[in-house]
Amino acid sequence: MDDNKDLICSEHNTCMFRLECLEKWKEGVEKKLDGFGKLLIANLSGIILTLLGIIGGLLIYLAQ
Repeated sequence: MDDNKDLICSEHNTCMFRLECLEKWKEGVEKKLDGFGKLLIANLSGIILTLLGIIGGLLIYLAQ
C-alpha cells in the first residue's frame, strides 16, 4: 500500500513540475506574441503613413 502511495506522490510532484514549466513557457510565449503584435502595429502604421504621403504627393502633383 505504501509503495502505491509513494508512486502517486511521485507522479503528482512530476505533474506539478510539468504544470509549472508549462506556465513559464506560456508566459514566455505570451510576452513574445505581445512584442510581435506591437512590432506589427508599428510597421503597419509606418506603411500606412508612407502610402498616405505618396497619395498626398500625387494629389498635389495632379492638382498643379
